[in-house]
Amino acid sequence: MIDLEGRRAFISGSLERTGLGIAEHLARCGASIILHGRNDDERAQDARTRLAAISEKQPTLLFGDISDPSVCERLAEQTGALDILVNNVGVYAPKDLAETDASHWRWTMTGNLDVTFFMAQAFLPALLKGGNGRLIQIGFTGCDRLRPTGQATAYQIAKTGVHLLSQSYAKRYAHRGLTSNTVSPGQLENSIDLPSAGKLPSGRAGRIDEVAGAVAFLASRKADYINGTNINIAGGWEPQQRPYED
Repeated sequence: MIDLEGRRAFISGSLERTGLGIAEHLARCGASIILHGRNDDERAQDARTRLAAISEKQPTLLFGDISDPSVCERLAEQTGALDILVNNVGVYAPKDLAETDASHWRWTMTGNLDVTFFMAQAFLPALLKGGNGRLIQIGFTGCDRLRPTGQATAYQIAKTGVHLLSQSYAKRYAHRGLTSNTVSPGQLENSIDLPSAGKLPSGRAGRIDEVAGAVAFLASRKADYINGTNINIAGGWEPQQRPYED
């Protein structure tokens, strides 16, 4: 088991799905958890209950729409000292490029790339203060390679930008002890387009705990010299190109 005892971790968008799974895994490793969601609702109490069943350390719950940079700054102030920031928040509604309008493009960029930048900038002083901060982005399989696509174009460009931003933090702040890496799922058991993904090379979808395990490793001291990389959790799957007809 990875040892994160004594470390504080903030996971954005962690009241459900993959974000909550990451929070649970880091709690099992001994980290103190800051849960985050847009609103204080039933999901927040369910998430608190699930974390309380794992660890005696009560999670902190913070709320706010992180597409607003001033909210990210407020969250950083409320959090205080921090060792690990997991930028999990992302939006996904795949569209053919021919159907992508300005509204969808802006929504996708804001909900993936902009929120990652706003959060990283807001929490950077806290991550740098301890000398071994961990900045971890959730990407999308293959986001470390330039590739054209006519399907889910905005999303894939946004996630490629997320990884490039992650590498940029690694290059700029490695001398301050910060590591910045990306974990990129493919088709997970909870993926909304799993039914249309086609045959998966491994014969199954990925599990949230497999994504969370990679995050925990990168968050640990075992990954002190891993910086600016991307880990694909995809079982060999990649988005498939298909012929287009207009």
